[in-house]
Amino acid sequence: ITIAMVREIHRSLDFSSIHDRVLWSATVMGFFYLLRRSEYLAQGKRAQHYAISRADVQLTDRNHQRCKRLAMVEQATITIRGSKADQFGEGTSRTLGRSGATWLCPVQALWFLVQYHESVRAHVNSPLCQVTTNHVLHVKEVVMTVNQAATAVRQNPDRFGSHSLRSGGATALFIAGVDSLAVKKFGCWRSDAVEVYTVLKMDLTSTLAEKMFNSSRD
Repeated sequence: ITIAMVREIHRSLDFSSIHDRVLWSATVMGFFYLLRRSEYLAQGKRAQHYAISRADVQLTDRNHQRCKRLAMVEQATITIRGSKADQFGEGTSRTLGRSGATWLCPVQALWFLVQYHESVRAHVNSPLCQVTTNHVLHVKEVVMTVNQAATAVRQNPDRFGSHSLRSGGATALFIAGVDSLAVKKFGCWRSDAVEVYTVLKMDLTSTLAEKMFNSSRD
C-alpha cells in the first residue's frame, strides 16, 4: 500500500461515523507500526488474546511522562505482547513520534483510539480497536477498505490484502532511506539471529513516522 492509497482511504471515509474513525485510526496504526493483522484486528469470530489493548499504549511527553492532553503528547508507545512470530513470548515495544502531518499521524491515531476506548467503558485489557464493546474491528473490514482504495487509484485490488499495511509501511521506510536492519528490527522480522541484539535508539524511532510520511513527497 502506498501513501496515495492511504490518502484515498482517508478521503473516502465518513469521519462523523465512529466506525470509520476507528477504521481510520487502526489503519494508521497498522501502517506506521508495521503490525501483523493478529496484533490489532479480529480474525474469524474473535481477536487474539495478545491483540493490542488500551493497557498496551503509552502516550507521553518529551520527558516520557504520561499526558492527559493531546497537545502535550510527543510520542506513542505500543507494547505487543505476542504473535505467531513471537515463538518465546518475549513481546516488544515500538515507539513513534508525530509524523508532521495533521491528517496522517500515529500519535493522533493512538490518542483517538485510547480516548474512545475509555469513553465506551471498555475494559482496559480488551482489544483497542473496538467500534462497540461487542464489535472489534475485523480484518475483513480493513481489507475491503484497502481494496476499494486500490481500485480508486487504478491498482489491481487482488494484489492487496491483510498484509498490505505492514508491507507498505516497511516500503515507505526503505524509500525514506531508513537502514534495512533498523526496519527489520522495528517490524520484528527475524532473518538473522544477530538482529535480535540490535537496539533502535530513541532518536531514530522518534523520527520514523515523519520519514514514512515524507517518503511520499515529490
